[in-house]
Amino acid sequence: MRLFIAIYPPPDAVHAMLSSLDRLDVPPFRVVPDGQVHLTVHFVGPVRAGDVAGVAESLEKAASGLGGFELRPTKLVALPVRDPRLLAIETTLPAPLAELQRRLVTRLAAEPSGRAYLPHITVCRFRSSGPREFGGQTLDIPAFSVTEVCLMRSVLRPEGAEHRVVERVSLS
Repeated sequence: MRLFIAIYPPPDAVHAMLSSLDRLDVPPFRVVPDGQVHLTVHFVGPVRAGDVAGVAESLEKAASGLGGFELRPTKLVALPVRDPRLLAIETTLPAPLAELQRRLVTRLAAEPSGRAYLPHITVCRFRSSGPREFGGQTLDIPAFSVTEVCLMRSVLRPEGAEHRVVERVSLS
């Protein structure tokens, strides 16, 4: 199973984020479906079915003692910078999110990448190459509360990935 750990914004925040694409002058793109708009806290990768319970337990332990927090969308950015394939909304990195991400990497990463964590929410993917000169666009989208984190299974299909909740963990 292909697993990742994610935060899903509330529907009103998703609507505001996707609406930010309305007036863009960029190459043709495919919008991420509403129900799949999320912030990846940690990509776990392929896991044998028998190991899923251990990943869920690691998530619960990593989230232990961390309270909920607010996440604020800040700007629209093209990623990766050198050869953009998508537009994402960069967010703030509150201390509880940074700590959760650090704990998950410590517990679940076979080999940490060494790259700094950039919290972002993908909102569209380009059909071919994206804009090389996209400098980012500041957004005025209200912050939203984060009270849970989800262990998700991603099933790859020709029409795109399908996300399924494996477990929800409350941040309290």
